[in-house]
Amino acid sequence: MSVTITRNTGAFNLMVNLSVKLKDVTLEKLAPGESTNFELPNATEKIKVSCFFAHKEIEVRDGQIVAIQKKYSC
Repeated sequence: MSVTITRNTGAFNLMVNLSVKLKDVTLEKLAPGESTNFELPNATEKIKVSCFFAHKEIEVRDGQIVAIQKKYSC
């Protein structure tokens, strides 16, 4: 069971470090325009996208492709 996360390359995103976490474990730190795939332990999980002191939880499902845009960013 895998999920693909893609980070947007908008002007705002160039200034922000972004990390993707599952159960408070950092899976990946994404640069602008970067993508990553990772395995989910269950068919549905909540991941946390965070930067600075803010975060957003997103529910993802097996096979889903998630584009991280400003609305998901901090």
